[in-house]
Amino acid sequence: MTTPSGYLELAGVEKRFGETAVLHGIDLSIAEGEFVSLIGPSGSGKTTTLRIITGTDEPTSGAVRLRGEDITFVPAHKRGFAMVFQHFALFPHKNVYDNVAYGLQLRGTAKRELTERVTTMLERVHMREYASRRVNELSGGQRQRVAIARALVIEPRLVLLDEPTGALDAKLRLRMQSQLKELHRELGLTFVHVTHNQSEALALADRVFVMNDGRVEQSGPPASVFNAPATRFVADFVGRNNLIDGTVEGGDFVTALGTFALNGRVARDGLRGSCTAVIRSDSLRLGEPPEGCPRLEAELQALEYGGSFVTWFLHAAGTALQLDLRAEESGELEPAIGRRYRVWWKPEDAHYLCND
Repeated sequence: MTTPSGYLELAGVEKRFGETAVLHGIDLSIAEGEFVSLIGPSGSGKTTTLRIITGTDEPTSGAVRLRGEDITFVPAHKRGFAMVFQHFALFPHKNVYDNVAYGLQLRGTAKRELTERVTTMLERVHMREYASRRVNELSGGQRQRVAIARALVIEPRLVLLDEPTGALDAKLRLRMQSQLKELHRELGLTFVHVTHNQSEALALADRVFVMNDGRVEQSGPPASVFNAPATRFVADFVGRNNLIDGTVEGGDFVTALGTFALNGRVARDGLRGSCTAVIRSDSLRLGEPPEGCPRLEAELQALEYGGSFVTWFLHAAGTALQLDLRAEESGELEPAIGRRYRVWWKPEDAHYLCND
């Protein structure tokens, strides 16, 4: 796969606070018009990376380039970027129209053009009818739409989104995600999105960068990262995966849970030694398996109702497993805590990570 490049680049970016290193040689390359998400747990370095991109912080070493121009030490207000914050950062004493117009006023935009651009942007985010409202009279979702309009109306060279839906409830969050994707598609701007919410990143981004301990562990299209994690950390962080440790010996995977046949592709790859099988929670199944499918016995320890599906938490020979079933299918099985169940998966549903 060709890596997009040529617009925004971070080359060997490191950041230290005294003796503490928080970024270790970050390399990013983002194409113009792309929507990328930086994801990772707290302390992974994603917010520091965002601050270095915005210019509110400087790297200890390395470079930031925009269209090949070094902007590492260009002040934030001269970069032509726009920021959308988790907590909106609107002017409470101004109405909706004036909040959106603020950036254009600072740039000395002529009144007629300013009015046209603000009105058009308010229409895009479905807030034109609220133009005269004070922002403290709006709901959280409405305020976030105003914040997005204020960022986009200046036609920035880059849009940075810092946990943009973090302050919204679940229903509003999904609606805002849809609107962000629509705006990105319509405007063709470059979006850099930072979040700890992996499902949001997978839904929005053209590519995701998974960060851990100040490094990029894996990058790629969401489906690729989700279905084929490159490291144990990514497998544990992205998606709902079961991790089974063992050893690949010939055509078998030998574990504390038993010895299981590898699928043909993995066997042909010639994997050897210590490995981890990664199996998505929705790929584990209950009941009598078809011939050739790996199987084991596990004890049900807990259930978690998730609306349309139920997660079964099981335990087998020191290994914790989780399995997602449709709610109606789970109910038909009449689950009982402490009962043992046969668990199985298709060989091709296991993704293997092996140590060198």
